[in-house]
Amino acid sequence: MGRGSSGQVSDDRDREASIEPKLMRDFGRRLAELRRTMQLTQEMFAQAYDGDRTYIGKIERGEQFPDLAYVERIADAYEDIRGDLLDAWHEVDSRRARRSRGERGESGRFISFVGSEIARVGATLVYPAFQLADSTLSVLSSAGIPRQHYYGKKGTAFRAKHRIDVPVAVAENDVRALIYVSSVLQRYTSVKLEICSDYEVIERCDRSFVSFGLSSNDCTHMYLEQSASPLIAIKDDDDPESPLYLEYLELSDGRCFRSTDEVNIGIILRTRPDPRHRPSRCWFFCAGLGPRGTSGAGWYFANNWRLLHSQVQDNDFVAVLKVRAYSDQTARLEHLYISRSSPQGILTVGDPRSE
Repeated sequence: MGRGSSGQVSDDRDREASIEPKLMRDFGRRLAELRRTMQLTQEMFAQAYDGDRTYIGKIERGEQFPDLAYVERIADAYEDIRGDLLDAWHEVDSRRARRSRGERGESGRFISFVGSEIARVGATLVYPAFQLADSTLSVLSSAGIPRQHYYGKKGTAFRAKHRIDVPVAVAENDVRALIYVSSVLQRYTSVKLEICSDYEVIERCDRSFVSFGLSSNDCTHMYLEQSASPLIAIKDDDDPESPLYLEYLELSDGRCFRSTDEVNIGIILRTRPDPRHRPSRCWFFCAGLGPRGTSGAGWYFANNWRLLHSQVQDNDFVAVLKVRAYSDQTARLEHLYISRSSPQGILTVGDPRSE
């Protein structure tokens, strides 16, 4: 079947004129890859959804870019590639839209930083949830202590009883970091926010997310185990001069960072877990060592994302922060490692001021 009216062709040309040729070629290569995974010729591929083989050929060569309705027809005919195909189309279209408005707006730059999947689908904010160990629960139960009394309110000014029905612990500094990041997401996007535990995300991690907490969060361990070249490693710390902190950070460039009582270490890490098939998907990690590490990272994310975006562009990165023990808002950039093949792959920044 043909492509339709002359008006449709005109719309295609107008849309294609606003798209960089490289993006059209990238989409075409991705469509061809998906077609070949099903072992179909262009003609067989087009016949399944009453399409035009010659038009498919132009798309795969990067000569034309289809509208969403056309892509959805293909997706409806081939359910197995639906997610990959729509994600690839939306990635190109979002870049086209940002280019057409020059990315002058703050929202456009922020979406470039966090990834278009978050802007299109929504953001998942992930906190680490802890439960008391089975051995501890057994002791408490044997002592006749009801679960509502497993946790207490220390230093309260009220004599009334305080009870909690769900004996699950969430770190207060992780909550502060989550609030900082949620505020900036709501400021620059209209997306829905989903807040859930690391248990839930590990079960279904087919999404972009922002994770809070370092070794406390299973999302961190998922990244470290699944990534072929993780940007960080968490090392056990047997340094006798650091008795309060059981671990330290080692970056893939060999730099090591430890927290002290006066200065905590925070990090902001961004990675694209599947850049070939899901280029718009980003995983962020706001984490740290010490009481202020994670919350300082969350504050820095919310207030200094522009500085990071200007330096890292589309590359994976890890920013190491120093945070004074008395305030999240003292977070300052200490070191920035950018994962790319150019000679400037490693940038060391010496405590720049906030924007």
